[in-house]
Amino acid sequence: MFGNISLASEQPTNNIVTLSTEITENTETELDIDARKQILINILESSQTEIAGLKDRLSKLKLDNDEWKNIKEELLNNLTNFEDYSKDNIDRINSTSTPITIEDIKDLAKDLKDWRENKYTPELNRTSNMILIFESANFLKITQSRFDKISADIKKLDKQGMIKTSALKTYSIQIDKHLKNIRILNDSAKKLFLKSMAPAEEVATSTEEILNQTAEAKTQENLQDTIRKMITDSLKELKITYEIFFQMNLVKK
Repeated sequence: MFGNISLASEQPTNNIVTLSTEITENTETELDIDARKQILINILESSQTEIAGLKDRLSKLKLDNDEWKNIKEELLNNLTNFEDYSKDNIDRINSTSTPITIEDIKDLAKDLKDWRENKYTPELNRTSNMILIFESANFLKITQSRFDKISADIKKLDKQGMIKTSALKTYSIQIDKHLKNIRILNDSAKKLFLKSMAPAEEVATSTEEILNQTAEAKTQENLQDTIRKMITDSLKELKITYEIFFQMNLVKK
């Protein structure tokens, strides 16, 4: 975590998928129907919590570009659909007018596992990447502003001859380099993200098209992994920058 940016919390919880898998397995000690229902409800409620957190952060992003605004709305709509999916299935599980059976629960567990693996998790990863891109860009803006102020102070101190500024100038050069690296990484992440949002092919109608779509899904996953690495690397650069700020303060004292 750096500031308010958390990378660890962005990954949907894998143990939830494991729980749903357990429901579909025939074990010697069968879970009763209430226990099975509760496991599914826990999975869906956990999804609702994850979705609510991402929707809140995504909604707070201030964007001045129509293309990014449209992407933001698209992602928010997708998250809302996920919320509806979770709520509808919780209502179905809890329904008293049409009680759910053991077989229904097993089928739902399989559907839920497929939903999380093929729709929910990829979409949450993509959404969290957009959030992190703009949150880290905001940190860059704040850091650049601080650096500009410090640079102006160093020039004043240099003119006044109050302290030796050679070390401060060396630190300034290092900070400038790291800020440029952060900007390059952030800009590259934005470009790659826009590429990842390009319209997908229509529904497959042949084996070849299905294989192409499978390859495209893998490409999407790789793109999001690359974007996440860029964000992680930019935050590492940002952390180093603040460590240099700290060293500069020691020199000034």
